[in-house]
Amino acid sequence: AHLDEVLSRLAPTQRRAWTRLRMTSAMVVPLPARGRTSAVLTVVRTESGDPYTDDDLDLLSEIGRRAGLAVDNARLLEQERASAQRLGLLHRATAKMSAAATPGEVAAIAADHIVDLLDADHAGLWEIRGEWLQALTGHGWDRDMWQRAARIRVDAPLAFTEVLSGHEPMWFTTAHEWATRYPAAIGIEPDHAQTIGYLPLVAGGRSLGVLAVAMLTERRLSDADKEAAVAVAELAAQALDRASMLEAETEARRLA
Repeated sequence: AHLDEVLSRLAPTQRRAWTRLRMTSAMVVPLPARGRTSAVLTVVRTESGDPYTDDDLDLLSEIGRRAGLAVDNARLLEQERASAQRLGLLHRATAKMSAAATPGEVAAIAADHIVDLLDADHAGLWEIRGEWLQALTGHGWDRDMWQRAARIRVDAPLAFTEVLSGHEPMWFTTAHEWATRYPAAIGIEPDHAQTIGYLPLVAGGRSLGVLAVAMLTERRLSDADKEAAVAVAELAAQALDRASMLEAETEARRLA
């Protein structure tokens, strides 16, 4: 295709950027792998001379095919490493929660591990106590955050309520998403929070509380990240249930 014709199809900002290069000839080829194109490779000639030929295009296409395979293999290796890291973190969480003796210890371990898992900024764990959700821990919380979120009614118009009743996690990628759906959350969630996840704590079919995690930048978490986060919540629910029963038994013996 004629270069001017191709440039005319671009958005104005892109067209201006390419025009500044003073191109005389250009080639664009895909980087394919496993039936999909992950990227494109572009080369341009900015000096006067012969335009690119079909032989040049064939050579660049072969380079693109090889580069596509290399990029895909690197991506697969990165995913395998991330999977191994997630598995190691879950093993460490299991060991620490098994040794936790109080609900507070369980909550702190769960919050710390979900922050590490998702590279998050804040996390909190709330336990149901009567008509209230009582925060047991707050990773990254300051005094103001504790005053705002230490106690939340279980029937408040917040994501917590839906997570408790539905026993299903909820994820929001942007502040606009969660603030539009739950305006009451403004002033409760951490300042400048963007991506937020709410995970139910369920043991024996009973809702025990909620584990929430927040990030100050917009993040599109992978399915693998979300599944690992749910696994942390499940471990926390089992450990919290066990620690609560132990605490109740200890208190009963003390009063006997």
